[in-house]
Amino acid sequence: MRYLIYRFLAGVEHAVARYLPAPLSRVVLRVLYWAAYAAPIGVERFTYPDGTTAKFLHYLLMSQPVPGGGAETMRYLAQCHLGDGDVVVDAGAWPGDFAVYAARKVGRRGHVVCFEPNPFNRRVLKNNLRLNGLKNVTVRPCGVWSSAGSVDLHVAGKHSSLDSVGSVGRRSGLCRVKASLTTIDDELEQLGLGKVVLVKMDVEGAEAEALKGCRRLMQSGSPGFAISCHDDPSDNGRISESVARIFEEAGYTYTVERVGGSMLYARRAY
Repeated sequence: MRYLIYRFLAGVEHAVARYLPAPLSRVVLRVLYWAAYAAPIGVERFTYPDGTTAKFLHYLLMSQPVPGGGAETMRYLAQCHLGDGDVVVDAGAWPGDFAVYAARKVGRRGHVVCFEPNPFNRRVLKNNLRLNGLKNVTVRPCGVWSSAGSVDLHVAGKHSSLDSVGSVGRRSGLCRVKASLTTIDDELEQLGLGKVVLVKMDVEGAEAEALKGCRRLMQSGSPGFAISCHDDPSDNGRISESVARIFEEAGYTYTVERVGGSMLYARRAY
């Protein structure tokens, strides 16, 4: 029944976006998203591949509470072990599957800083963190960029993991909402946390701009990076190449894994 409701709402979403004029469709879709994410329709217990357990809320426009069955979370951690007291940055945190896992691993003495500009996604994220009783997570209501400001966020609806100010979001977004932008450097300076050991990014095409906003962190803290790079097939993988160039200039070594989507891992070369 849940799947049938999801398919029905997904069909409504598609029809509204396709047949109504743009100004009206954006209003209708915004109302649809708020309604779909207003209250959960269930709670599911989830077990990560390494045995870590958590609970996640299920909403009407979600085909599953944890995208990809948690495999993506494990990919981010393939080259970084999290321990008690570590500080982690999660840029593009929807719906909290990585944040919840990381918060459990770093313990009460550690901290996870989440960036999520989409208000619908952010509601789900905060509710999942609350459901799991996690107090060591800070959620910032903004996207990461090379400078502070605001921008139209392209919302992809039932494919909320594709929301972005970057190229992927522009191709897939069905409506737009205003979103604030900040830099990772500025936010970490304000929070005054300890040494960051890992920066995870899934920002749908905004990777290069986001990295420009954490140059101080790259030079002083030397954290590891795990980035889901969203190559533009029409531009010969331009996005991954631009990201790689930033790391090279900062003295990092990197590897790119192109299985099930491009994942870039980077560490400071000593």
